[in-house]
Formats: sequence, structure tokens, C-alpha cells
Amino acid sequence: MIDLKQIYDKDEYQSMRAFYYCKNIEDKPRVYELITDSYWAYCYCIEVKDRPEVRNNITSYNHKSLYYLWDIREC
Repeated sequence: MIDLKQIYDKDEYQSMRAFYYCKNIEDKPRVYELITDSYWAYCYCIEVKDRPEVRNNITSYNHKSLYYLWDIREC
């Protein structure tokens, strides 16, 4: 039986690795599509590039609020 916590951790780890790859090596569509965790999607939009397809993965209300405040500050 698979524990849901293991799946979540794997997704978060995958998102983290994809974020750092895009930030430090090369920003490829094939890689940024792997950023599905809310926190890492938020980091990607703030630190790499604000892409709508990644921004849609910001699902946590805390991260959405922080993103909204950042977006207002940038205007």
C-alpha cells in the first residue's frame, strides 16, 4: 500500500529539483512543467519567470497571497 505522504514528498522533491534546474542551469518547458508543488511554483514565478502555466500551480492560500503582494509591488 502506498502512503499519500510518500507521494506528496516525491512531488515536492521533484518540484524543488526542477525549480533549481530552471533557475541555475536552463529554463526548459519540459522541466518547468514538473513544478507542481505550490511553494516551488511560487518560488519559480518570483525568482525565474512569471509563467501562467506555473502560476496556476500556486494553490496554497498563503502562497497566493504572497504572490499577489509581490505582483502589486512590482507594478
